[in-house]
Formats: sequence, structure tokens, C-alpha cells
Amino acid sequence: MKENATYNRIKGTVVLLDWFKGGSDWLEKGARFTVTDVRTGLSFRARRFGGWYHADSEPITASDTAIMKRCAGGKWSWDRRPIWVTYNGKTVAASMHCMPHMVDPTASNNFDGHFCIHLYNSLVHETSRECPRHQACVMEAYRAGRAD
Repeated sequence: MKENATYNRIKGTVVLLDWFKGGSDWLEKGARFTVTDVRTGLSFRARRFGGWYHADSEPITASDTAIMKRCAGGKWSWDRRPIWVTYNGKTVAASMHCMPHMVDPTASNNFDGHFCIHLYNSLVHETSRECPRHQACVMEAYRAGRAD
């Protein structure tokens, strides 16, 4: 499924960005960006509204939510997924889960809560530590986005 034009345009431009050394500033609160799922090639738009250890985010529209759900195989899941986040001309290797939880900033997007996006070296709120599964997906996304 990687024939997606967005996927092909991004390949070769993906960088690894440390969350605590510029990542959080780059993907600032309020940022609207594109998420590309590395395994499916599907893309949707999202918005960061919070988070200090990683980006608490939500799909922007109900259509974006439907695409996100397709990335997850048609059902919400805590499974981590390698993604590329494209914002302000830069594409960064990242990881997300597809489970709506807790805070729900926008009721009209059909996503009852928010999801989390992790960059290199980001942490989880519960333990203040890195999540090995998120970090493995960040590295998978980085490898998949390299030109070689």
C-alpha cells in the first residue's frame, strides 16, 4: 500500500529529532500537522493541544479520524505504530497509538479523547520514562524514511 504519493515524497527526508532537544519546540502546542502511517502509507491531519513529555494530539476532522482508524485496522488500539509527522517543511520519525482516551478537546471530530505522539527520547506521563515500544516504532519510522 506504499504507492501513496505522500509516502513516496517523504521517503528520504525523514529526520530523528529528540523531544527534549528541540522536538517539543518544533511541534509546538496548537500545531496542525500531517501524520503518515509508515505501515499503510495513509495520511491524516492532526493537532497538538498539550503534553509535556510527548505530544497530546487529536485528529482535526471526522474524516481525519476515519483515516486514523483505518491505519489501526478498523478498531481503536493501544498498539504502537511508526509514523512520520510533517510540519513546517520538516518530517520527523515518530510513534503513535490509536486509542482515544482522557481529554476530548473537539467533540465534532468523532474521536472521543486524544492520542499520544512520541518522538525520539520522549516519555510517558505515568512513569516519566521512555516507552520501549514507542521508541522501537520511532526507530522503525526513521529507518523506513531513509533514502538508502
